[in-house]
Amino acid sequence: MQVFFDANWRWAKLAQDARPGPPTWRRTFIAQLRANPWTKRAVVTLDGSASATVPCLNASQFLVRDGAVQTAYFARGQDAFKKFYADALCLARMAQTVARGLDLPVGDVSGFIGSCHVYHADLPAIQEMLARVT
Repeated sequence: MQVFFDANWRWAKLAQDARPGPPTWRRTFIAQLRANPWTKRAVVTLDGSASATVPCLNASQFLVRDGAVQTAYFARGQDAFKKFYADALCLARMAQTVARGLDLPVGDVSGFIGSCHVYHADLPAIQEMLARVT
């Protein structure tokens, strides 16, 4: 099993399901988008019901627009220092998987984050990192 990040186990599992095998979200989305490139139904929604914890990323949508797969997402919250990069990598991988299945390029990945934040406990590490790059 390849886990792309550990922020939300359900996202990691969805990314894992991108590999060849039995029908998965990927095949469903690709079939939907092939049948109707203008569909708005290629959406993953996550509610956390299996773990009783609401995931940070709640929805992602794949659209074929302007000859490419565009990805939009909604996140209720994002820890900009520790978690955002992992969620971004997973979304990009999912977009690549759908685009590859449609023989299209990946377009933009855009989203809305309800609460983008860092934690006080992480400030020393953030300041150290910024000092190294400036």
